[in-house]
Amino acid sequence: MASTGDRSSSIRSDKSPPKDESDEQNIWSDILSEVQTSDTTKLPAGKNIVVLGATEVGKTSLVAKLEGVEDPRKGAGLEYHYIDVQDEYGDDQSRLGVWMMDGDPHHTNLLKYVLTEQTYPNTLVMLVASMSHPWNILESLQNWSTILQDSIDRLRIAPDTLREYQDKIVQHFHQYIEPEENSEADPMTTSRRSAATLTPVESDVVLPLGEGVLTQNIGLPIVVVITKV
Repeated sequence: MASTGDRSSSIRSDKSPPKDESDEQNIWSDILSEVQTSDTTKLPAGKNIVVLGATEVGKTSLVAKLEGVEDPRKGAGLEYHYIDVQDEYGDDQSRLGVWMMDGDPHHTNLLKYVLTEQTYPNTLVMLVASMSHPWNILESLQNWSTILQDSIDRLRIAPDTLREYQDKIVQHFHQYIEPEENSEADPMTTSRRSAATLTPVESDVVLPLGEGVLTQNIGLPIVVVITKV
């Protein structure tokens, strides 16, 4: 039994890689481990969309399309949905929270549960209007912008912190690149362009935008969606 143990130990010793080769393998293992755990290779987590708009403008159908639901059910007050988002290669996945408020002005006070000091930097607001009544679009967008601003004014965000959020919005405007019309574009090129667009430039200097651009910066990204065209 003793000789068997000695032989086994000898075999393991003979098959051990040379010291230089072992060190090289450890280096590559460390590099691969850092890449796999790096935040830059993962989709962001904890992001939210707040959907606002008048009644019967298609908010429920819009969110259902994003979810991939064929038979949407209309709720009341403040609804919560989520969308599982994958990267273009399907290697990574994140969950996007979607808060949708009905068009009843009496329910706008519910925004305080969604838009807080903690969620503010991770929130995008989607304002929805409908082409079924095009003469009401501007008024509707203005009304919901006012409701949004009133909710923001009640938050206790430090001026310096709010300024940081505003500077990031300005940087996104500077870095925005129009999507290519060619649908057969190289996916790697598209990925690199997207990463460059979504990653703010580390700089203490924020250049001003052109005249008439982003005249009211609340530090939140806002997307306007026109439905029923």
